[in-house]
Amino acid sequence: MRISTRITHFLTSTLALNVFDSNGNDYVTVVDYYFSLEHDDKVSAKSFNAGNEAISLGVDNVRFFLPGKIEVVHPDLLALAALKIVSPYIGSQVIFEFPVSKKFEESVYKCYKNIKHINSSGFVSSRLPGTIHGMSFSGGADSVGVSALIPENSCLVLSARTFHKDIGKFESWYRTDQNVETLKHMPESFRKISAFSDFEFASTNGKWCIYPDKYAFTIPLLLMADYLKLKSVATGDVLAAFTGNEVKFGGTFSYKDAYIYEAVGLEFIQPGCGLTEVGTEMLARKKGLANISSTCQYGPFQKPCMKCIKCFRKELLRCALDGRMPDEKIVGIWNESPAVLSMANSMERSGAQMLPTISWAFDRIGGKFSGATEKIRRKAKLFSPNSGFAEFAYYSAYRDKDFEYILHTLKTLIETVGSMNSSQQDNFISYDALAQLKNNDVVEQLRSIIR
Repeated sequence: MRISTRITHFLTSTLALNVFDSNGNDYVTVVDYYFSLEHDDKVSAKSFNAGNEAISLGVDNVRFFLPGKIEVVHPDLLALAALKIVSPYIGSQVIFEFPVSKKFEESVYKCYKNIKHINSSGFVSSRLPGTIHGMSFSGGADSVGVSALIPENSCLVLSARTFHKDIGKFESWYRTDQNVETLKHMPESFRKISAFSDFEFASTNGKWCIYPDKYAFTIPLLLMADYLKLKSVATGDVLAAFTGNEVKFGGTFSYKDAYIYEAVGLEFIQPGCGLTEVGTEMLARKKGLANISSTCQYGPFQKPCMKCIKCFRKELLRCALDGRMPDEKIVGIWNESPAVLSMANSMERSGAQMLPTISWAFDRIGGKFSGATEKIRRKAKLFSPNSGFAEFAYYSAYRDKDFEYILHTLKTLIETVGSMNSSQQDNFISYDALAQLKNNDVVEQLRSIIR
């Protein structure tokens, strides 16, 4: 595959997009990528992201709108950003209009086994780290909570959507304006960056957008890393991110390909790697930020739909932490929601999503419910009867972490969340919903619940 880029600048006032930098920006930088497929490239592939879903490349160009007048981007950063968009579609080689460094070349071969050749030069120096910490910030509940674990002068970089000119309105229900509002309401100690792009529409399964590669949402941060003088990228990942939807916990709590970020001068940090979504909600509350997070992609800022599965989970957790029952009207909405009904009646892996935290929430609230909500309560208890670990941090996840602000992260966790005891750790480590789905007794009980 051959990849070319173009960088242009516009006055902020000439664009309708809400591209902003809390430090001020008179200009917007537009970065265009163009992809030209060669003989062994493909337009249909399996995503490198979690789930490895089938995807198709629908366009040969994408565009990024970044605040500020960015004159130069290190070639390694430009290249990594491009690979996050099209890596699954590359056959055996990728040729940029510029050479990358030898250090980055080596990391590409290690990370992307399909790529056998990338043009590089010994005359291109590797990018040196900057002086400021960054976070790829989504505005969701986990991202808001994890922000309490990073330095207060960090840069928060949000990737928002704008429709692709060659595709039109696809996934029109999916909103990001509320995430931008969340970013604006974050503490002023952070430098807050809102970037827009149409790259998410490049890869779809025909029904919805699918990230083609792990951590594709970090692309705007990569493109701005030199301009912002960044030395790290943090994400809002929690424990569930490492094995998929909390159906099973493993012993690895790090991104195995983090070295490819280190090759471009960015330490890859996951401060929330020892937390469940209960812990991130507790952190957000401690910082007085819980009411500004935007987990729901359907509703506007601070007006979630209450029908999607994310709204169901987050409201349930909030009720548990508040020590109150959900409003009867809300429960009625849940019981008629297709997403909640699907979770209640599923015999598949999708029905086991987030059950430890859901079980913990129902235990904390107490009492019985009705309809689909009651089915999920019983199902969660069946799969995760000992879910007390959900409100505590698993400190062993940080055992091998040595990032610069690790002491700040651990101090904040100790003050806010606390640690699992040995019994809770045992329950946490041994939890395996997938294995239970193969147990005949469990399956029979599950059938009686959803019948």
